[in-house]
Amino acid sequence: MLTPAWIKQVAAEEAAEKLESEVERERISAASLRVVSKGPEFFQELLRELAITAEAVKTINAIGSISPLGNPEFESGCRISVRLRSVLPKQTYTDVLYQKGSKVIRCYTLEGEAFILSFCVCDDLQEIAVMSDEFPVPMNYKRVAQFIVQRMISRL
Repeated sequence: MLTPAWIKQVAAEEAAEKLESEVERERISAASLRVVSKGPEFFQELLRELAITAEAVKTINAIGSISPLGNPEFESGCRISVRLRSVLPKQTYTDVLYQKGSKVIRCYTLEGEAFILSFCVCDDLQEIAVMSDEFPVPMNYKRVAQFIVQRMISRL
Protein backbone atom coordinates (compact mmCIF):
# COMPACT_ATOMS: atom_id res chain seq x y z
CA MET A 1 0.00 0.00 0.00
CA LEU A 2 1.23 3.44 -0.88
CA THR A 3 1.31 5.96 1.94
CA PRO A 4 1.77 9.67 1.33
CA ALA A 5 4.92 11.17 2.83
CA TRP A 6 3.00 13.56 5.07
CA ILE A 7 1.10 10.66 6.67
CA LYS A 8 4.39 8.86 7.28
CA GLN A 9 5.69 12.07 8.87
CA VAL A 10 2.64 12.35 11.16
CA ALA A 11 2.97 8.69 12.17
CA ALA A 12 6.68 9.15 12.90
CA GLU A 13 5.96 12.24 15.02
CA GLU A 14 3.28 10.39 16.98
CA ALA A 15 5.65 7.49 17.60
CA ALA A 16 8.38 9.89 18.75
CA GLU A 17 5.96 11.68 21.11
CA LYS A 18 4.84 8.34 22.55
CA LEU A 19 8.45 7.31 23.13
CA GLU A 20 9.25 10.67 24.77
CA SER A 21 6.24 10.24 27.07
CA GLU A 22 7.40 6.76 28.08
CA VAL A 23 10.91 8.02 28.76
CA GLU A 24 9.52 10.89 30.87
CA ARG A 25 7.32 8.49 32.86
CA GLU A 26 10.38 6.33 33.55
CA ARG A 27 12.38 9.40 34.69
CA ILE A 28 9.55 10.43 37.03
CA SER A 29 9.29 6.91 38.42
CA ALA A 30 13.07 6.73 38.98
CA ALA A 31 13.05 10.17 40.63
CA SER A 32 10.19 9.16 42.91
CA LEU A 33 12.01 6.00 43.99
CA ARG A 34 15.14 8.06 44.60
CA VAL A 35 13.25 10.45 46.88
CA VAL A 36 11.68 7.60 48.85
CA SER A 37 15.01 5.83 49.29
CA LYS A 38 17.16 8.91 50.01
CA GLY A 39 14.61 11.02 51.93
CA PRO A 40 15.39 9.58 55.38
CA GLU A 41 19.11 10.13 54.90
CA PHE A 42 18.53 13.72 53.73
CA PHE A 43 16.31 14.38 56.75
CA GLN A 44 18.90 13.00 59.20
CA GLU A 45 21.55 15.24 57.63
CA LEU A 46 19.14 18.17 57.97
CA LEU A 47 18.59 17.41 61.67
CA ARG A 48 22.36 17.33 62.25
CA GLU A 49 22.78 20.64 60.41
CA LEU A 50 19.93 22.23 62.39
CA ALA A 51 21.68 21.16 65.62
CA ILE A 52 24.93 22.76 64.44
CA THR A 53 23.05 25.91 63.44
CA ALA A 54 21.18 26.08 66.76
CA GLU A 55 24.51 26.00 68.57
CA ALA A 56 26.09 28.57 66.23
CA VAL A 57 23.43 31.31 66.58
CA LYS A 58 25.08 32.34 69.86
CA THR A 59 27.63 34.21 67.74
CA ILE A 60 24.86 36.58 66.61
CA ASN A 61 23.50 37.37 70.09
CA ALA A 62 20.87 34.65 70.09
CA ILE A 63 20.32 31.38 71.90
CA GLY A 64 19.32 28.33 69.94
CA SER A 65 18.18 24.88 70.97
CA ILE A 66 16.85 21.78 69.33
CA SER A 67 14.70 19.01 70.75
CA PRO A 68 13.32 15.84 69.20
CA LEU A 69 9.67 15.57 68.18
CA GLY A 70 7.44 12.80 66.93
CA ASN A 71 7.31 9.07 67.23
CA PRO A 72 10.21 7.48 65.30
CA GLU A 73 7.91 4.61 64.27
CA PHE A 74 5.59 7.04 62.51
CA GLU A 75 7.46 10.28 61.87
CA SER A 76 10.55 11.99 63.12
CA GLY A 77 11.33 15.60 63.62
CA CYS A 78 12.59 18.35 65.84
CA ARG A 79 11.67 21.70 67.30
CA ILE A 80 14.32 24.31 66.73
CA SER A 81 13.96 27.31 69.01
CA VAL A 82 15.76 30.63 68.78
CA ARG A 83 15.55 33.56 71.15
CA LEU A 84 17.35 36.86 71.30
CA ARG A 85 19.49 37.74 74.29
CA SER A 86 18.10 41.03 75.50
CA VAL A 87 16.27 42.73 78.33
CA LEU A 88 13.05 41.97 76.43
CA PRO A 89 13.78 38.55 74.97
CA LYS A 90 11.85 37.39 71.94
CA GLN A 91 11.51 33.75 71.01
CA THR A 92 10.26 31.70 68.12
CA TYR A 93 10.40 28.09 67.06
CA THR A 94 9.82 25.90 64.04
CA ASP A 95 8.73 22.28 64.18
CA VAL A 96 10.30 20.28 61.36
CA LEU A 97 8.63 16.91 60.63
CA TYR A 98 9.17 14.09 58.16
CA GLN A 99 7.32 10.81 57.64
CA LYS A 100 9.44 8.05 56.16
CA GLY A 101 8.45 7.55 52.52
CA SER A 102 6.96 11.03 52.25
CA LYS A 103 7.89 13.44 49.49
CA VAL A 104 7.71 16.49 51.76
CA ILE A 105 9.08 17.90 55.00
CA ARG A 106 6.42 19.77 56.95
CA CYS A 107 7.27 22.86 59.01
CA TYR A 108 5.11 24.70 61.56
CA THR A 109 6.08 27.92 63.31
CA LEU A 110 5.18 29.46 66.66
CA GLU A 111 3.41 32.22 64.73
CA GLY A 112 0.99 29.70 63.24
CA GLU A 113 2.52 29.51 59.78
CA ALA A 114 2.98 26.24 57.97
CA PHE A 115 5.23 25.64 55.02
CA ILE A 116 6.19 22.61 53.01
CA LEU A 117 9.62 21.65 51.72
CA SER A 118 9.05 19.39 48.72
CA PHE A 119 11.68 16.87 47.70
CA CYS A 120 13.01 17.03 44.18
CA VAL A 121 15.72 15.23 42.29
CA CYS A 122 18.47 17.16 40.57
CA ASP A 123 19.00 16.68 36.86
CA ASP A 124 21.56 13.92 37.20
CA LEU A 125 19.01 11.82 39.17
CA GLN A 126 21.71 11.22 41.77
CA GLU A 127 21.16 13.92 44.38
CA ILE A 128 17.94 14.91 46.08
CA ALA A 129 17.12 18.36 47.39
CA VAL A 130 14.06 20.27 48.58
CA MET A 131 12.29 23.39 47.38
CA SER A 132 9.71 25.66 48.97
CA ASP A 133 7.16 28.01 47.47
CA GLU A 134 9.10 30.89 49.03
CA PHE A 135 12.44 29.73 47.64
CA PRO A 136 11.80 27.68 44.50
CA VAL A 137 15.42 26.66 43.99
CA PRO A 138 16.71 23.20 44.95
CA MET A 139 18.36 23.35 48.39
CA ASN A 140 20.67 20.81 49.97
CA TYR A 141 20.31 20.08 53.70
CA LYS A 142 22.77 22.83 54.69
CA ARG A 143 20.88 25.44 52.71
CA VAL A 144 17.57 24.20 54.16
CA ALA A 145 18.89 24.64 57.72
CA GLN A 146 19.97 28.17 56.81
CA PHE A 147 16.57 28.86 55.19
CA ILE A 148 14.65 27.71 58.28
CA VAL A 149 16.79 29.53 60.84
CA GLN A 150 17.06 32.75 58.83
CA ARG A 151 13.24 32.84 58.59
CA MET A 152 13.10 32.52 62.36
CA ILE A 153 15.70 35.18 63.09
CA SER A 154 14.00 37.62 60.73
CA ARG A 155 10.86 37.34 62.89
CA LEU A 156 12.63 38.25 66.12
